[in-house]
Order: sequence, then structure tokens, then C-alpha cells
Amino acid sequence: MKTKFISLALSLGLCSTLTYAKPAEYTIVHGGGIDDTFLEIKDQKRIYNVYCQELCGNWFLEDPNSGGEQIDPKYVGRKVLADFKLEVNKGRIVGPAENEKLYFFKSLKLLNKK
Repeated sequence: MKTKFISLALSLGLCSTLTYAKPAEYTIVHGGGIDDTFLEIKDQKRIYNVYCQELCGNWFLEDPNSGGEQIDPKYVGRKVLADFKLEVNKGRIVGPAENEKLYFFKSLKLLNKK
């Protein structure tokens, strides 16, 4: 019984480790928002729109045309180390449905290179 419990605990630990994505490097393409800010980031394969949820820092400027914010141009083309996940909205973002799946940052770090 004890070995079954240890085996189960080890396999659960391995599964959670294997399903957790490591942060990867992306390039900032665009960003902004009215109620909630997002970044459009890309890797070599895809472009992602990921909601900041207060992880983007003070990277946005007021946009008088939209009444919202746009990414400060000095950040466009900059590299970030990011981890994000596709999750159900659950009311975090105004506009999309409660059950709509959106990308949310889990970690985000601005890198010193372009």
C-alpha cells in the first residue's frame, strides 16, 4: 500500500512537471487596450494576443484616439521572456464571454536585447 501511494505521488509530480510550459522568448509586436491591456507577441511560428493582468509593467501610453492605451513605441520589437496559458475568461476581461478562452500571462520579463 505504501509503495502504491509513493508511486502515485511520484507520477502526479512528474505529470505536473511535464505539462508545465517553461518560459520562452518572444518579440513584442503591438499592445494596448481600453479596459484591459494585452501584448501581441510572436515567436518563429505564431502570433499570440496575451492579456497582461498587471504583469506588463508601465509599458503603455495614453491613446487619445481610442480613449485607451497603446504600447509605448520603444517596446515594439523588444524581446520578452514569457509564460502564458489559455484559460477561461471567468470575468477577468471586459467584453469576451465568461466562458471564452483567452491567453493570460503567468510570468513576463523584459529582456535587454532587441
